[in-house]
Amino acid sequence: MKLIKRSLLLLTATSISFISMVTYAQMPSEPDGYVNDHGYVDLGLPSGIKWATCNVGASAPEEYGNYYAWGETSPKSTYTPQNSKTLGKEKFKTDISGSPFDAVAVNWGNDWRMPTSDHIDELKDNTTTTEITIRCVRYSYHE
Repeated sequence: MKLIKRSLLLLTATSISFISMVTYAQMPSEPDGYVNDHGYVDLGLPSGIKWATCNVGASAPEEYGNYYAWGETSPKSTYTPQNSKTLGKEKFKTDISGSPFDAVAVNWGNDWRMPTSDHIDELKDNTTTTEITIRCVRYSYHE
């Protein structure tokens, strides 16, 4: 059974990706592999995209990891419109996957990136989703 915790992270067959704030987990087995010391699972998707086993800032699938404002690559203690670097700026209304504004690519290396909406659609269209709770954390697992 491969679990994906609701968050945002993915990788391609030759490189990796991450979305806004997603985490994906494989339980109870080990990750299918590692890139830059971060585990991933291969869900057999047509594109070859693989998903990370935990969020940026987490060391286990059930951990939440860090929180990031859209287009920002460092966590903050508070998130307000006043301290946002991207709120209302036109260039941040588009896909930032793999860009210098991608928190995953900046923190885990350029082999990782945030998933795009197409990656999320592929995941939903090619897997069956079931929600479960493990250690008080809600997961969606995709088979």
